[in-house]
Amino acid sequence: MTSFGTVRVAAVQATPVILDAEASVEKAVELIGRAAREEKAKLVVLPETFVPLYPSNAWANGASRFGGWDELWERSSRSACAPAGATASSARSG
Repeated sequence: MTSFGTVRVAAVQATPVILDAEASVEKAVELIGRAAREEKAKLVVLPETFVPLYPSNAWANGASRFGGWDELWERSSRSACAPAGATASSARSG
């Protein structure tokens, strides 16, 4: 008979640092580390599109009225690809 061990999972409900992909990754790394240390989680999940964020109606309508919104969002999304991957990989437990 096959037996499976228990895996502790943490679902993190948090807000990213708006339009700052690098800071959002740093926040994610801290939240993942805390869940692993304090809650002994082996799997930690964050909200969909935490980096880069998906603009919700709560703030995006007002932000979209200011000129340059598309450029800011695009720049934030692009910056999530390069250094963020290296930072996020440091969150892995050893």
